[in-house]
Amino acid sequence: MSQWFVIAWGILVFRRGPQDLPAAREWTILAGGIYLLSGLALLHLRGVGREILPMLGLDLFLVSAFMYLLLQLMERGARLWQSLQALWLCGACLNVMALPFASSLANPPDDPGLWLELAVIMSLSLVFWSIALMGHVIRHALEWPFGRALILALAYAVSNILIHFQLFSPNG
Repeated sequence: MSQWFVIAWGILVFRRGPQDLPAAREWTILAGGIYLLSGLALLHLRGVGREILPMLGLDLFLVSAFMYLLLQLMERGARLWQSLQALWLCGACLNVMALPFASSLANPPDDPGLWLELAVIMSLSLVFWSIALMGHVIRHALEWPFGRALILALAYAVSNILIHFQLFSPNG
């Protein structure tokens, strides 16, 4: 199992690809569970209430459906388990990296200072990293140039954000 996390780190820093992960449904389910737990912790610290589980469920559904449709359309369906495993395992790592800043963003202190600025910069950096990571996974799964895969990952990210804002409006 430690080798699994070593491979995930390699994917996270763009040195390995999803094809290096085991092509087994069980490992993908475990990665999804780890992603759910890290997302639960992150959203809890951000002050999300009873919508936590629906938001996480929607996120898992959207990425699963997107990758399934994309890989089936491009006749690369056999790469689904490894692609989802890479996205969820690396997504969990990014969620853990965001934990120290989550409560500061949810409840900014009266005198925000440097910490809040750092929290915003780090959170935005992690968003951009996650988009680049999805592009990296798509690139390997479809054997595309990184630029094309990154454009598709960006389109997915924008769609995901719009769907979440439509269903879980921050203004009630």
